[in-house]
Amino acid sequence: FDETASACELDELEMHSVNCTFTYGDVPIGEGRFFKFLIKNPSPVPLVVNDIFATDSSDPTFSLHQVKMHDSTVWDPTLGAFEVGPDNENTEFVEVTIRYAPQVETDGKADFIIVSDAANLDPELNGELNIHITGVGVDVGSPDIVISPETCDFGEVGVNATGYCDLTIKNEGRRDLEISDLGFADPS
Repeated sequence: FDETASACELDELEMHSVNCTFTYGDVPIGEGRFFKFLIKNPSPVPLVVNDIFATDSSDPTFSLHQVKMHDSTVWDPTLGAFEVGPDNENTEFVEVTIRYAPQVETDGKADFIIVSDAANLDPELNGELNIHITGVGVDVGSPDIVISPETCDFGEVGVNATGYCDLTIKNEGRRDLEISDLGFADPS
């Protein structure tokens, strides 16, 4: 693992990766946010990644969304391990994407484990690197549409003439308002 571009600290004394963390901060409930990071291999030999998974104690609102190889193919966990080739040109890497999609207002946490043969991991961890991830699901309310004026009085409009009524549409809510269709009500 390349600590020069990492969410992990490097234990300078032991030269091992430690304290890997990421926080999403506040995320509106019902929406998803993504955390992407790269697995690189600065060594002269291939790095074998055996698995990437969330621990059983992880909040299920966190998920391994995608593992994309440097050639844009997507890793299928049922096929087993994959390799990250030696990289002196910064072209060999794997992009890992973790999704957080809170459904209720709460603090969430997850631990994702990367199992590999990386030589720069603490030998006591048996090739496992833990990335601790946190996020907070927040209720940011709902959209609130306000249209003014509520009714339009065109007054007297002559035959073959056009009457106008300027409408203002505002969102006074705390979430984005999406308008998917606009039309006129049946006059009856």
